[in-house]
Amino acid sequence: MATNEFEITTTGIGIIPREADCIPNGAFKDCTDLKVIVVPDKVTKIGESAFSGCTELRKVELPASFRSRVLSYIGSEAFFGCSKLEKIEINDSVLYLGSGAFQGCTNLKEVKLSKSITEINDDTFNGCSFASIKIPPSVERIGNYAFVDCNKLECVEIPYCVNEIGESAFAGCENLKCVEFVNYVKYGIGEGAFNRCPLKNIFVPVKTEDFFKKRLPEELHDLIVENELALENRRERNNIASAILSGLLASADYCSASQDKRDSIISTARAAIRDIYRAYDKIR
Repeated sequence: MATNEFEITTTGIGIIPREADCIPNGAFKDCTDLKVIVVPDKVTKIGESAFSGCTELRKVELPASFRSRVLSYIGSEAFFGCSKLEKIEINDSVLYLGSGAFQGCTNLKEVKLSKSITEINDDTFNGCSFASIKIPPSVERIGNYAFVDCNKLECVEIPYCVNEIGESAFAGCENLKCVEFVNYVKYGIGEGAFNRCPLKNIFVPVKTEDFFKKRLPEELHDLIVENELALENRRERNNIASAILSGLLASADYCSASQDKRDSIISTARAAIRDIYRAYDKIR
């Protein structure tokens, strides 16, 4: 049942007060008569299990524009088990997507992720049914079981900044035939990350084959193919990133700045470098 502050009309539309800036934990949990929810622009947080178990929920509209107050947080298991939800668009204002946020959304066929998240948490899309997904270039970690049993997923690109892939992250993706790594995965690939996947090719940057052989099980070694384009893109991006940092560190503004100002300059440089990586990924 919905809480006293939140209601559902006889036609299955969820009503959220216009002045609300948060959808509390469990606000609509197990409301099986909820079919449509429109999240107001003032909402900055969707709490844990807010819509968990809403098995008839078919349409979710999240805030789509940048405003002074805008959605930035979607809690763990927020949409867990919403088995009739087919599409979700997560605006770039969202910085955090909790574990299991869309776990068990077995009909979720289309996902657009925020380009501001740095992590796809454990079980986030466990058991979903999309054939493809664009992992944003901002992502640095793919959690345990993040895409486990996504049975229709066919190909996935691991973007430049990903430095860790968790245990069984893509296990049981029964149609996954191709994985492309744009860069090293610095902190490793978890055990069973690609178990029960009918992989045909694992594309990696040139001169990284040995690196990936140390991190992937032996039965996948013959599938590794070095990709010249990935190496070329990596070199170009690194050269531009180095030029930006070198220029800033040598600038008079940096040399004469206080420590706080220097930290701010470095932060700006990092943001610029991330934008470069994102631009390259879009081109590719």
